Amino acid sequence: MSATRETRTESASFAEAGAEFAAAVERIAAGARVYGRPAYGVLDLWVVMVERDPEKERAVAEAACELMRGHPDLAFDFMVVTEESPSVAEVAESGYALLTPVRPQAAKHAV
Repeated sequence: MSATRETRTESASFAEAGAEFAAAVERIAAGARVYGRPAYGVLDLWVVMVERDPEKERAVAEAACELMRGHPDLAFDFMVVTEESPSVAEVAESGYALLTPVRPQAAKHAV
């Protein structure tokens, strides 16, 4: 298989996995946003929570584990932060795509 074909297949797999994870996060934490970017063969996923909530953060971590079990052929990197984190600006400046739809109540918080 050519490198171009592998890249397209990997990109499609990353898009599917990212959408799946974003949907899971939406069910867990209302208002949370998921950003993603494939880089160097890894899907880098950031979850921006409205506020710290250890129970919801644990559920997001469980969703990440489920995603890895469901896509054993893909590599992932996960980060969970709150809106107050200085790292959120990095996401906006680094070409990450917003994977969760912006809800009207969350629009003012979008990066």
